[in-house]
Amino acid sequence: MGAKRIGLRAMAIGVLANVGLPVVEQAHSEEKCSLATLKGTYLFAHGGYVLTDQGMVPKAVTGSNIFFGDGKFSDQETISTNGMITTEPPGSGTYTVNRDCTGILSPSPTKSGNSVKLQMFISPNGLDIVDIEIDPGSVLSGTQHRVAR
Repeated sequence: MGAKRIGLRAMAIGVLANVGLPVVEQAHSEEKCSLATLKGTYLFAHGGYVLTDQGMVPKAVTGSNIFFGDGKFSDQETISTNGMITTEPPGSGTYTVNRDCTGILSPSPTKSGNSVKLQMFISPNGLDIVDIEIDPGSVLSGTQHRVAR
């Protein structure tokens, strides 16, 4: 009789586990992103390489973005390209966010004429962004983390 009870309990646990899986999957699929997912001040750090007339050289960028939740943002950054430091004046740009929490960040061209596009992967709560520059001649990726709402 004991083996029969254990078998029934195991079967019940299996049924409950299988019934619970669609609920978990459904809850995950309901996590949709929008422009409003990105709102607040984010600190960022990016590193990699960029193609110049000297060949591929190291590049690092740090700074902050302020996302307004409507597809627009402002930024401020410091750039090191092969050890040459450039501090950009505050800038701005636009961004898109897809329902699957991916998007594109498009800063306005800098004073030096540089224009970049970043592919973003956004946490559903908007707290973190992992991104990569998608322009030819650049291997640059990094993270952004919201520090204020």
